[in-house]
Amino acid sequence: MRRNKFLALIAIFVALFAGCGTLFAQDATNFKQIKMTKGHHKDVTSVSCSPDGKYVLSGSTDSTLIIWNPKSGARLNPLKGHNSFVECVSWSPDGTRFASGSLNGGVIIWDANSLLRVRTLKGHTFGVESICWSPDGKYLASGASDETIVIWDANSGAKLKILEGHEKTVTSVSWSPDGNYLASASKDKTIVIWDVNSGQKVKTLQGHTKNVNSVCWSPDGKYLASGSRDKTVIVWDANNGAILQTMKGHTFGVNCVSWSPDGKYLASASWDMSIVLWNPNNGRNLQTLKGHTFSVESLCWTPDGKYLISGAGDQTVRIWSKETEYIYIKLPFPDKKPVRDVVNEERDVVKEDSKPENGVETEQIQIEEPAKKVIKKSIEKTRDDILIKEYDQQGKLIKITKRYTNDKSSLEFTLRDGKILSAKGGDFNIESTSVNKQENTANYWWGGLESVGKFNEFGLKEEEAYHDGGSWSFSYEYNEDGLLVKEVLTDYNGWEDTSETTTTTYTYDVMSQDWTKRTGTDDQGKKPLLPAL
Repeated sequence: MRRNKFLALIAIFVALFAGCGTLFAQDATNFKQIKMTKGHHKDVTSVSCSPDGKYVLSGSTDSTLIIWNPKSGARLNPLKGHNSFVECVSWSPDGTRFASGSLNGGVIIWDANSLLRVRTLKGHTFGVESICWSPDGKYLASGASDETIVIWDANSGAKLKILEGHEKTVTSVSWSPDGNYLASASKDKTIVIWDVNSGQKVKTLQGHTKNVNSVCWSPDGKYLASGSRDKTVIVWDANNGAILQTMKGHTFGVNCVSWSPDGKYLASASWDMSIVLWNPNNGRNLQTLKGHTFSVESLCWTPDGKYLISGAGDQTVRIWSKETEYIYIKLPFPDKKPVRDVVNEERDVVKEDSKPENGVETEQIQIEEPAKKVIKKSIEKTRDDILIKEYDQQGKLIKITKRYTNDKSSLEFTLRDGKILSAKGGDFNIESTSVNKQENTANYWWGGLESVGKFNEFGLKEEEAYHDGGSWSFSYEYNEDGLLVKEVLTDYNGWEDTSETTTTTYTYDVMSQDWTKRTGTDDQGKKPLLPAL
């Protein structure tokens, strides 16, 4: 669902200046962030786990869906089908289908094996905010900004019922475990429990003072939980509508609530960038999870309850667990191959003496003291040099070290938001360096040659070296993940007025659980020589 960016920015400053520097306010449950993945280019609005726990589905305001392997962080190519923001996603109970709803009022049902659209459901006149499957997978419910709830036949796509009763946008819908009731939340500050068979209201729950953004049933069907813009989480008796617990702890509105499969925990996500784990029986705050850098929009649990997945406005999907060691399990997607290369973004264990093969290494280093943060480092090999790129905990490129393989000379560049700040040589062969900040280039003399390097947000974009009678020119192309996919070398001979171009392309191992490897081939079909570190 869409969020007010201005309010979320205010939430960031409130959190920063409210003494929220500790990663975990309480660690009674000892949940930790064990993985962060990024593939969407805009806010992640919704996440949903497959019933076998092997995959996570995410939707985004970039109008796409992505399927992730939560064990490795690998992902498939974004699925495109909506022409507007994807506000909600939901996996079917049998795992064979999933559904998505968008701002333009459309709902799409997808085949989980072929990743093709099965059908598009049209019936809402405004944006679909929430969707959920009936426990038997026969029906789909959708709530929308047109103040209605539609019950669909999931197989035929027929519109079976329209539930009307809310006075403002329906923000959330949730099916009871027995399939007989549907709960809906609304910006009209109420929660309604509906009899699905008759389509009639059973009761209306009132207790929140502002928009109710999320509602969900407990696993045993005895209770409801709701989260509201009034910053509170309420646990209700689903039978009589009584308020059992009112939980306060968030500093801004609550976007989502989600019960753990065993009912032991109730998780809530907020505009204040945090996730809180509550004891639903006594309302106690067990632990506050911090790590997201923008409003946390959605939550889901793996069916075994070991992992909590969150999606946020910082464009990331994060995995949380109290497992002390996260073991990668090779889980290839069944009966299909990704339509694009899949990149494994992180490793938990770093070996100092490990050497890259012909390709890109991506490492995650956990620094326990004095503060917990993640620094990502990648090593890229081209024909004549090695680029070592370092990123801050927000994933921004902050430093590039360029090491020449023939004489071990090196250059070091510091960057901020893709802009070069400084350059210096690490060997006597690098005679002098200078930076042109306006053109975002670095000039340096290397072995008597004048060279110019130009940078973008992914690092080195192109490079030129001049010598008596000619020049070399390298250009580099990167994919959306910032990884090198093409290198073009043009060698110009000024004496003979001729030039020769060699192109090297790179591909990546699909679903790699170890080093992400690549091999290069030039336009003559020969593999370039890439010496080891």
